[in-house]
Amino acid sequence: MTTKEKSAAALRLIENEDFAELILKDFIKEGLIRYTIEDNVRSEAVQDELIARRIVHEYFFGIITAGERPDVS
Repeated sequence: MTTKEKSAAALRLIENEDFAELILKDFIKEGLIRYTIEDNVRSEAVQDELIARRIVHEYFFGIITAGERPDVS
């Protein structure tokens, strides 16, 4: 898959209500809120959970932004 094809696929996933609800809302957004507000952010386990969400967010949205650059195929 080219970068633009990956970007298009990621954008289609965002449009999918189940994906948006489970991954974007529940896992990333609600998870960040829950772990930062309700738990001890100094805990190594909580930091691992926050890092996991950050990795997923950066990977997924990195695909989209890479495909929007005019210099990639």
